[in-house]
Amino acid sequence: VNGHTAGCAEETRYFAGACWWTESTQVAVSAQAAANACATRGGELPSALALVDFGYQSGIKLNALGEWTSDLTNLSGPDIFAVVTVSQDKVINSELSTGARSYRCVIPLLS
Repeated sequence: VNGHTAGCAEETRYFAGACWWTESTQVAVSAQAAANACATRGGELPSALALVDFGYQSGIKLNALGEWTSDLTNLSGPDIFAVVTVSQDKVINSELSTGARSYRCVIPLLS
């Protein structure tokens, strides 16, 4: 566009209009720490349904610990909520936001 090209950096794969990390983190962190880490890199956590679909892509393996998504559920009070997770077997579940899970970021296309 206008003489520029867009693409994904190494260690990412183009999927659903963005660049997805091909591997999740090996260190488990809270949901807020995961969201902050992705935001710091200019991205965000994926939605649950998109992460399930990404997990079916060739060569992609979801983390055995499960992975955080951007979807929230069960708000019980100020800063007391659960976040939707996706397991290695692509099962959707939830975990308290203060729990520890792996994550992968979804980054906009680079130009």
